[in-house]
This record gives sequence, C-alpha cells and structure tokens, in this order.
Amino acid sequence: MGDNAYQAYIDDSLVGSGHMHTAYIWTLADNGYVAYNSTEWAVQPEEIAKLTQLLTTGDANDVFVSGCHLAGEKYIGIRPRNAEQASLIVVKLKDGGAAFAKSGTMGVLGIYGAGVNPADCNTTVVSIADYLAQNGL
Repeated sequence: MGDNAYQAYIDDSLVGSGHMHTAYIWTLADNGYVAYNSTEWAVQPEEIAKLTQLLTTGDANDVFVSGCHLAGEKYIGIRPRNAEQASLIVVKLKDGGAAFAKSGTMGVLGIYGAGVNPADCNTTVVSIADYLAQNGL
C-alpha cells in the first residue's frame, strides 16, 4: 500500500466513504501508483496505463468499443466524460462497477461491488479528483 499523505485520501475519503471497496491514486505522467488499498483487487500497471489513456486523450469512446480491464476483469463503458463531469468515466461489471477521474496530474479510481449506489462512488471519486486539482495536483 502507499506510504504517504495520499494514503489518507484512500483510507478515509475513498474506501472510508463506504462507496467502494478498492481505490487507487496514480500519477498520469508515468502511471505510477501513489496510494492504494487492495492487494485482492490488484489493478495491473497496463490497466492503469489504459485508464490514463482514456482520461487524457481527446476521445474516450474506446471504452465503449473494447472496454477496459481492472484487476483482470473486463468492464464495459456506460458513461463517457461529458461537459458537466469532464474528468469522469464510468464502467460496469456484473453487479458492480468502477469510476475513474483525473485531476491535473493524478488519476483516481474507485471500484464498487453489489449493494453500492453507483452514483455515490462516482461522486466520491470526482470529489477527490476535484480536491486534488484545486490543490495543484
């Protein structure tokens, strides 16, 4: 797990919200993990690289064509970035899903399971991404 100030965002604000079971924060420049909480749901470096590409390129529609993988599971795109939440992409897997968003220099990912309101996960992920962006990250 991360051993830094970002770990509190994972433990207290993301997973601690109860709106997700797994969370990651990474740098968009090099896809390096900054903080995370789970080894059970181990999101692989190539999966983080794909999320970075979806968040930083002009067109995120690829997530609807080919989906994306998180911890080895294939998720399908259900909501692209839009004008109101330009940094948010939402994907679905069976009874769960994930939301990922970007701040200026960081990516934020939350993965949720059955029984969680997807909108709560989305809002929490965007809130942390926005907070990081407002603080120059």
